Amino acid sequence: MMNYLPGESVTLTENTKLKESINHLQIQGEFVVTLDKTKSTLNLYTFLNRLSFVMNICASSVVTQYCIVASFILIVESNNTLSIYEIDSTPKLKFETRKLQHDLVGIHSDASSFFIIDGNTHQLFHIETKLSLKLNSIADIKFECRSLLSTVMPGQFKLLILSDDYSTVAVWHSNKSTIEYMVTMLNKPVQIDKIYALPASLVFYDRDQQAFLWNICDGNTKISLGRADRLEIKNSRIVLYDKTVNKLIVYDVKEMLRGDIQLQKPCDALCFSEDADYIFVIYHEESMLLMYQVNNGKCLEKLFIENLSQHIQSTRNRLVLWSNNELLLMSITGQRTSRLAKNDDGSPKTCALFEEQYWLCCHKNKPWTILNSDTTNSHSSTNPISSFNLQSAYDNGYRDILRQLTGFANDRLPCVDGHPYVHRPTHRSFDMNAARALFS
Repeated sequence: MMNYLPGESVTLTENTKLKESINHLQIQGEFVVTLDKTKSTLNLYTFLNRLSFVMNICASSVVTQYCIVASFILIVESNNTLSIYEIDSTPKLKFETRKLQHDLVGIHSDASSFFIIDGNTHQLFHIETKLSLKLNSIADIKFECRSLLSTVMPGQFKLLILSDDYSTVAVWHSNKSTIEYMVTMLNKPVQIDKIYALPASLVFYDRDQQAFLWNICDGNTKISLGRADRLEIKNSRIVLYDKTVNKLIVYDVKEMLRGDIQLQKPCDALCFSEDADYIFVIYHEESMLLMYQVNNGKCLEKLFIENLSQHIQSTRNRLVLWSNNELLLMSITGQRTSRLAKNDDGSPKTCALFEEQYWLCCHKNKPWTILNSDTTNSHSSTNPISSFNLQSAYDNGYRDILRQLTGFANDRLPCVDGHPYVHRPTHRSFDMNAARALFS
């Protein structure tokens, strides 16, 4: 299901640009971006079929925020410098200003534009990259927003900003160039740290590590999603990790479904694939990478990767990791399984995601836990939620494949606990699907 891909024309260990300790790793657009431990150096890479170094930016002070639009990167520094570089082999400074206070600024990108929220003056600024780069004020925000709780609604050209008292959300419609306000009816005693956007709702994450879902069309209620030591959102799916029970709690908001996956070890990092069909989990202490299929909760792969860090990012068919102070690029070779088969009458057949023994259907007769904004009483469903019973190791057939593979290979494939050990091949790669086909 996962396949190692090399860097440029040399191995990763020979590429000094890939051998730095990092503080942050992110995929933005067509680029992998790393921020070093000093938080002052940004490296950019492309990652289509191999990792290729693009450029390096050395800031004059600590980089506090950055984002990418097309071939431009916007950087905010702790000395209150906001700058935009054109992405090229040699960085080209295209815009710079010192008019904004770095710790009261929030930045976002959408289509070909940068958006800057100034929490000090309550203004929303815009920089269009297809035109000459200018900082233009496009709206006054009619409430205090120094906490800079904001997010972009995916695919809808909407920027959402939450007021400091949590009573109001401002929605900037980029395609209409208009701003509107919605009342949230949220309780002020809740201390919100971050907000996330789904197609028709918002997720609030508070300082008590509780996550709530707020339906934009129904502002009078919020739905408790539960405790989240880690939280990831992709498309209409949400995954929470609760370390008190060592489980992944998965929600499909569009289908109103909930389920959980019991883990064997503590989860140190996780992420969805781009299409939200898979969840990747890192056990940092064991240096293990696991791949779960969301639709049925099965563990598809379990790989030992030497000195695997907690940095992980993914796209539809690529996975970027950090191991031994090197970037590691892997391909995701599994086939999509989320498309539903059709019954004779044309209606979709139920896939494993919707099977009652695994998932709780959340409709009128089986509601989620709903918290009314004007009361603290909760109403919970009485339907039990089943967990997936995941095997801690692969079955004997899988082990037989590994034994036969090592017998046929020119050089032996090391294994740990019966699982493949990801090493650093220069010209070779290990394709699990090919191995299964060879010995089926």
